[in-house]
Amino acid sequence: MRLSPRRELLAWVVGSRAVVIGSAYLLHRLHRPQGYFPERYDAFDSTNHVLGAWDGEWYRRIALHGYVFHAHEQSSTAFFPLYPLAMRLVHVLGPDLLLSGLLVANACFVVAVFAFARLTRELFDDDTARRAAIWLCVFPLGFVFSMEYPTSMLLAAMVLASLAALRNRWLLAALLLAIACLTRPEGAVLVIPLGALAWRRREEVPLWHGVCALAVAPLAVASFPVYLWMRFDNLHVWADSQREWGRQFHPLGIWHAFSRFAEQRDLHPWLLRDMLLLVVYALLLALAPRAGVAWEWTLAAGLLVLVPLTSGTVESVARFGLVGFAFYWVLAREVRRPWLEGALQAGCLALMVWWMLAVPLANP
Repeated sequence: MRLSPRRELLAWVVGSRAVVIGSAYLLHRLHRPQGYFPERYDAFDSTNHVLGAWDGEWYRRIALHGYVFHAHEQSSTAFFPLYPLAMRLVHVLGPDLLLSGLLVANACFVVAVFAFARLTRELFDDDTARRAAIWLCVFPLGFVFSMEYPTSMLLAAMVLASLAALRNRWLLAALLLAIACLTRPEGAVLVIPLGALAWRRREEVPLWHGVCALAVAPLAVASFPVYLWMRFDNLHVWADSQREWGRQFHPLGIWHAFSRFAEQRDLHPWLLRDMLLLVVYALLLALAPRAGVAWEWTLAAGLLVLVPLTSGTVESVARFGLVGFAFYWVLAREVRRPWLEGALQAGCLALMVWWMLAVPLANP
């Protein structure tokens, strides 16, 4: 007997997270590959420690000690504040900071999947909503949604902000947009599709409602560097921090990302993963018009992977693209043959396991 849509989607959410957590547990038990997990970090001590690796350590530092800036060194001031704040709030209720971050990430992912299905249903149809939400669950790099990263929180805020705007609840949309932008600056790409929505509905709702709501995005993004300026009495703290993390934007950055790829790949072979998914993202964007995805959503998804390339590397581009709604919509509308859909989803889950097991070798 076929499950109801909600139960089926819940099964995919639980199943995909079980795959991620099971893979992390296997890493914990095997204690290999050692990779870049330093001994002092005790990253193999538990499943939670595996899921809290890489940026998770930095978010825990922020939640515990606040922001610290060291010139010419990688500093916590490169990371936006809302996710570590959420970790700290959950920590007050009892769980340690590591578990708090994982609870926030996984709870936000559940919310994001069901809200994304609702958003897709309102923009397309029931079948596309079901398929797109399933693709969101099984996308190969989607193991990041269950790690101690802000990606799930960003996704949930972006989806909910889009839903609120679609229902002409612009004040709520503004609040959720601010949450997204203070979680990660990529949330600001929503200004494009929500701005187009506000323009189309200017006869139903005064245009200034949408304009005021969308003005929150750049203000929220800018507020964090301003806070750091006031906190450290240094106007360039955020920009300097980004530079130390390899995110120095350059007019020729996109050219350098491709022309220097072979050289960078020799140092970090796992950049091939980001390049592979960058190609996948490009193909999906090319198919977006045929799939009936509106130009504004396509542009927003494209900017998620294009802007990071201006720093001169493809590193982490695959993770940045995870919150691009259009990618999942194209998959849902273009991959309709049951045998092909099943084969691709099985392949995605296999890649998810492989890449999760490779976390000690490469940051997401």
